[in-house]
Amino acid sequence: MHSLPVGDTIARAWGFAGRRIVPLLGVGWLAAVFYGMVVTYFLTRLSDAMLVWPRPDAGSFNNFALFYLFCLVVVTAFANAAMALPMMREALEPGDEWRSAYFVIARREWALFANLLLLYVIVIGMVSAIAFAGNVGIAVSLPMIGHDGAWQGIPLAPAMAGVLAFIAVATGLFLATRFGFFLASIAVADPPVRLLQSWSLSSGNFWRLLAIGLALFVPIIVLSLVTDWAMFGSQFGDAAAALFSPSHDKTALFQMVRNHAGTIAAIWAGALLLLNAIFAGASAAAYRRIGRDAASTREYVATAEPAFAMPTATPHLGGAERRRVEPEFTRTKDVEALEERMPEAKASEVVTAPVEMASVEPLAAEASEPVAAMPQAKPVTEPAPIVEIPAAEPAVITSIVPQEEPLAAHKDEIPALDPLNHAAPAEPDPSGMPEAIPLPSFVKTQSSPAREPSEAA
Repeated sequence: MHSLPVGDTIARAWGFAGRRIVPLLGVGWLAAVFYGMVVTYFLTRLSDAMLVWPRPDAGSFNNFALFYLFCLVVVTAFANAAMALPMMREALEPGDEWRSAYFVIARREWALFANLLLLYVIVIGMVSAIAFAGNVGIAVSLPMIGHDGAWQGIPLAPAMAGVLAFIAVATGLFLATRFGFFLASIAVADPPVRLLQSWSLSSGNFWRLLAIGLALFVPIIVLSLVTDWAMFGSQFGDAAAALFSPSHDKTALFQMVRNHAGTIAAIWAGALLLLNAIFAGASAAAYRRIGRDAASTREYVATAEPAFAMPTATPHLGGAERRRVEPEFTRTKDVEALEERMPEAKASEVVTAPVEMASVEPLAAEASEPVAAMPQAKPVTEPAPIVEIPAAEPAVITSIVPQEEPLAAHKDEIPALDPLNHAAPAEPDPSGMPEAIPLPSFVKTQSSPAREPSEAA
């Protein structure tokens, strides 16, 4: 897999946004206006729900505040999908037509929206889980350390909070880079879009993609914050101080959001529009370098045949593809040595016909060689002797008379056995019948009901 040139990709991204500014504004401004209006509503509701508490903080989120926060995430994913797809088409397949307004939600937009929403949920969930687990760990470990959570006079709480914040931010950046960098490119060039496919394309280039993403994302965030500070003045400073202060009172932050919800939403919409425009150029340039290689590799694997496959086993391949799959004949030292010993064997005379045709030609060549005449047998002139066959004897037809079935013997009729020699005492048989054969010791008898003689008897 090719490595990405970081500087060239960043330059292409900013250059694409500068050259195609008018078409990009035409396909994105309507979605940005929609996003700003919806965000204004939910920001107002969120701030109202938080200002109910006398001292609102991160632990004061009630059910209404959490619902409005989730709605902001959903609307951001929806607007991002509506802006990213047309801008990515401009980057991958630029056209001559300029649209003055564009807002389409089709199958690809819905698929990209679902994947972006899933990505946001994964990132926010992982960062929140790390922050919660870290805060619990800090709260439990500080009393165990003692000395008011200080080690040799150095307070450990700020250091532990800084390490926790670094781990949470690093996890969020890792997931967002690996899963989100190629989502819009895949949605346009290789639908349907999938998070795992974006993960696969970004493998081996994480640090380069992270550097590209930070080079595009950080300037826009800084520009948005500077705009907020220029428009809100001291109120913005109070809100920032309340956000990063260790105290639990965030009233200044939510009060600023409540008073300037429309302005904040407009700044967010403009930042999202600019970020999608620049990111489309970067993602398209990276996808041209990485995604096409991956697509060609998948195509070759799908069409390639095993090395032992016969030429007739792939009739669907064309000439170029057959040459790619089947190795061509090359002259080796063994072939040259064979030509020296056998002048009539030339490498240029290799049969290029299919296997079934080549297997017939040696037979035809062998048949064309002269064969020595075989001596023919002389005809027999002597008369054959006459053999007399004796007449068959007349068959004798005999009849078989069925015998009567013997009656089953009753247990009283069987003589008792001697336990010592397992033989019955010899007794004279007045009827002239032969002596009864003694039964072995393991034979058991049981009483049976009286049986009528059979019809044959």
